[in-house]
Amino acid sequence: MENKNLIEKVNGKVYYALVSILGAIVLIGAVAWALEIEYGLILTNMRDVVSWGLYISTFAWFVGVSAGGLILSSSAAIFKIGAWKPLSKMASFVSAVVITAAALIIMPDLGQPGRVLNLIIYAHTFSPLIWDFSIIATYLIISLLELWLLISSETLKKAGNEPGSKMREKYAIGLAFIALPVAIFTHSITAWIFGLQISRPWWNTALLAPAFVASALVSGLALVLLVILVNNRLKLINVNIEEKTKAQFSKLLIIFILVDLYLLFSEYLTIAWPGEPSELAGLYTMFFGPYWYIGWGQWILALLAVIILARPSWRASNLAIGTASVFALVEVFFYRMNLIIPALANPLIQYPPGIAIGGGISSAYALAGYSFQIVGQYFPSPIEWAITAGFVAGVALIILVGLKHLPLGTSE
Repeated sequence: MENKNLIEKVNGKVYYALVSILGAIVLIGAVAWALEIEYGLILTNMRDVVSWGLYISTFAWFVGVSAGGLILSSSAAIFKIGAWKPLSKMASFVSAVVITAAALIIMPDLGQPGRVLNLIIYAHTFSPLIWDFSIIATYLIISLLELWLLISSETLKKAGNEPGSKMREKYAIGLAFIALPVAIFTHSITAWIFGLQISRPWWNTALLAPAFVASALVSGLALVLLVILVNNRLKLINVNIEEKTKAQFSKLLIIFILVDLYLLFSEYLTIAWPGEPSELAGLYTMFFGPYWYIGWGQWILALLAVIILARPSWRASNLAIGTASVFALVEVFFYRMNLIIPALANPLIQYPPGIAIGGGISSAYALAGYSFQIVGQYFPSPIEWAITAGFVAGVALIILVGLKHLPLGTSE
């Protein structure tokens, strides 16, 4: 009994320490965002050449990360996987939090949050951005509705209303048949924002949507594994997660990573073999240019995650599973960066004098340098890092608090 009380006390201290740290990062991010709203996007390092940077990369990453929860909870209902069912409420909650963050992180990229209304007021039916806006809203509604049905079903069951509980559970199963294709369409449409830009050779490929779905499965499952491990450590919700379930998820993660790498290798080989200059430019920039550490880092982290999870003795270790999951999340984030920045760093027209990099006190022109660029150079500013870190910490904070205070566990 004393040992149990001691463990609970230690877990409580760890929980509040995590909440405090994450809250501090969120606060720093909020201050950075306030500064950006006050002084404008000049505080970022995005310019005419590289006009999408860390924010849009994180948006695409968040959309992918949100996949795991909804796909897991939907698959548990559709395919009747009993071992996954206890995780359904937690998974739906995680999906809802992350997809909300994906929608909100667009606002710092706009400079002024009010500009998001232009997307609605001046909506264009045939714009992939409008498709993405609509599917993300649908995704969020489905995640929240599925979460409510699962929670209310268990609440009714506890109250002795068995027929009402079964009815809600049937609705949740029916919704799962809609949720699964919606999840796939969400990641596909996000990919089409880039893939349907025919003037950008680096993006204009039919493999982009399948690659987005594959990488979404990688990052989404990695996040679910991390949440499971955190819950096992802190005992926040009552969920009986069998060791074989963690082993199943680990093996699935290996498969998803290998499929993702296969699609990327197929794409890179198709670009490299013909040697068409405009196609090669992005590949060269990613692996041998200024962003080589992101290009190689993605592959190294992905392969390390596979190696860690492939060994049964390591796969039995929570530390090893957690490490591999973090590697998987970071490598998918690197993929999003690799997709966006190299394509923009190589402008469509590369004739002198190039493209203006913008004015302001931070411009090269103000420092008596050259005010035009032929090939873009971009590295996120401290403001961009602070805002993005604030969003990531906010997601982690809400998930952590939700696990402790929401009825996401099982009644057993």
